[in-house]
Order: sequence, then structure tokens, then C-alpha cells
Amino acid sequence: MEFTELVDEIVARVMARMAEQTPAASSGKPKLLVLTPDHGTLCHETLEHKALLEYYDTECALLQEYRCSVDDYEAVLVYGLDVPSICQLADGDCRTPFTQLAQKAMLAGKRLFVAQETVELYQFTATAPAAYYAMLLQKLNFLQQCGVTLCPHGQLAAAVLSEEVTTPETPAAPCPPSPAAGREVLLEKRVITERDLRDAAGRDVCAVRVTKRAIVTELAKEYLQARNIALLREESAGEQS
Repeated sequence: MEFTELVDEIVARVMARMAEQTPAASSGKPKLLVLTPDHGTLCHETLEHKALLEYYDTECALLQEYRCSVDDYEAVLVYGLDVPSICQLADGDCRTPFTQLAQKAMLAGKRLFVAQETVELYQFTATAPAAYYAMLLQKLNFLQQCGVTLCPHGQLAAAVLSEEVTTPETPAAPCPPSPAAGREVLLEKRVITERDLRDAAGRDVCAVRVTKRAIVTELAKEYLQARNIALLREESAGEQS
């Protein structure tokens, strides 16, 4: 590339960059900020939502590289709330531009709406250790107590436009199968751990039977309780100590 062509290319890129950062003319409407760590189809749907655009101007924090003031917005719509972000917000130790902007919005008393489908924690309800999942869920519940509203994406616009928003209950663990349906597993070990249960109990297990004197660890009991799996004791008279 010739020197003049290189200069023209640099100038063109700078002009394009400046055009991107030049704020659009204000329509006089209040504004909504869509806050997300990366681009996705759901947040684009919200940015272009006809019902919202009738009353609000919508802007994307990511396109502004998070260099925006929360004071300019009436509410913040959050997508892509992963597990580290939940912990950072709940602990007040925000280390990314995404969580720092969300934290500023909370401190400024702005309404925060989180698209429920994009909360990463819910992907691990069936696999995470019960105690660990409960700890993370408690942090998410704490954010709700601080005014954060969890809302399905399809109902988010209606929730923003409504003066009274009904917050749905946070899903805890996946709905377990009925104890009446499924098979029973027998474990003859003297000490039953959570790992033993993970190895033995599939999705169709409704009960785990252990020997009369078997020791079941607390984590193992929590694992069974979280999945609604019954714990049964073997009553064999010939069991050895």
C-alpha cells in the first residue's frame, strides 16, 4: 500500500470511529440502556422493540464501550448475567466494565431488569453440588432483594412499561421426578459420599437403598434432597459390622 493510500485509510477509519461516537439527536424521550457483555439476538430484539421505542430511546452500552453515564437512563436492561458477574455484584467487588456499570446503576437507584434466560447459573441446576448451587442462588436472591427484577425476555418490555412489575420467583432446582416413578439403586458401601451417588444415580432413580449401618455424608444427603431421591435403609439381619 502506497503512503497516500495508507493515510487515506487511517483518516477514513478515524472519521468512521468519530461518527460512531457522535451522539444521535435527542428525541426528547427517556432512555433505556441495554447492558450486555457481548452481542446477541435477544438484546438486539430489545433495542429494536416497537413498544419500547414508542416511549423510550434504547441504547447499547457495549457499542459505547461502557463509557456511558447511568444518570442518563431511566432503567437498565441486563443480558448475559454469568456466575462471576452475580458474585461480583452481590459482593460489591465489581471488576469488569459490565459489572461496574450495573453496580453504578444499582447505586444510583435505577431500575434493573435481567433477562431470565441469560442467567448462566440456571444452566447448572442439575449438575452443580447442591450446597454450592444454593450459595450462588442466595447471591442472586440477594440482588433481587436489592431491587433487581428477573424477567423472561418475552415479558421484559411489558415489565418495563408497567408501573407495577410482578417479579417471578427465581427457579431453584429443576423439577425432580416423582418419587413413585423410577428405579431403586442399592449401595452396599459402609460410607456413602456424594461422588458415590453421582456415579450411581441416574435421572430415572427415585430411591437409593443403603445398608443398615452405612454412614451417609451430609453432602450426600443434600444431593439426595435436592433431587427428591429417597434414602432407604436395608434391614437385612445377616449384615456384618
